[in-house]
Amino acid sequence: MPTASKVTATEGGFAKLFAPPVRERTLMLAMAWIFQTVGYYGFSAWVPTLLVERGFTLVDSLGWATAMQFGGLPGAFLATFATDRWQRKWLITAVALAIGGCGLAYGLTFQAFYIVVFGSLVTMFIWCFAPMLYAYTAECFPTEVRSSGTGFTYGVGRLANTLSPLVIAFLFTSYGYLSVFAYIAACWVLVALAVGVFGPLTKGRQL
Repeated sequence: MPTASKVTATEGGFAKLFAPPVRERTLMLAMAWIFQTVGYYGFSAWVPTLLVERGFTLVDSLGWATAMQFGGLPGAFLATFATDRWQRKWLITAVALAIGGCGLAYGLTFQAFYIVVFGSLVTMFIWCFAPMLYAYTAECFPTEVRSSGTGFTYGVGRLANTLSPLVIAFLFTSYGYLSVFAYIAACWVLVALAVGVFGPLTKGRQL
């Protein structure tokens, strides 16, 4: 009969999120959540408006935005098969770069076919990215502060998104349409850098 391993209770607390060695992971994940939230909502919320301002009709813009959402279905299935197969750190990094690249390509094209294609790819990769970052965030924190750490870093990301619409509006009015998509792509590159450079490896390791 197998013997249960003895677990030593340790004291948690919010302050532990900012004490070594957890502090580095807290800052890394806060940065990842801030820029992924800004990048995600910057794309999904503003795409129809930006297309209308660029000269496309509202009906076409809303129709294309709706069609793009179907890309989420294969993205979710892709995450199902990939997330436990390889290191989540590298998967998150690669998918974040793919989102940024497809988002920038989306902003550079004005043909309906390519708008739908690149928009669908952005949606697909975002739906693949999200469950991996949720899982990775939780497994980066020790058990005693796992819920606190996950909630804090996710909350910081949501809070940062309150300023993002102002930034996008400023970029659009001051520097034009393409500057918005360059900004969104840069946000995803920063996500990739945060996790790829500072994130720990977690696959096959005891939490």
